[in-house]
Amino acid sequence: MKISISKKLSAREADRLIEKYYDGLTTVEEERKLHAFLSQPSLPEKYDAERAMFGFFKTKKTVSK
Repeated sequence: MKISISKKLSAREADRLIEKYYDGLTTVEEERKLHAFLSQPSLPEKYDAERAMFGFFKTKKTVSK
């Protein structure tokens, strides 16, 4: 059984993950954490580019007819 403890990323940890992401070295789990961090309201403007990029890659639900 896998137990995970959820904690929010600090800005310092997010900066480290962003750098790692641009280097192509993040895991899927790290990208999930980064996405959750960038989805928070009221982030400083320095995260606008990454927020826009992760928002662009966000999967959209489709409605089937």
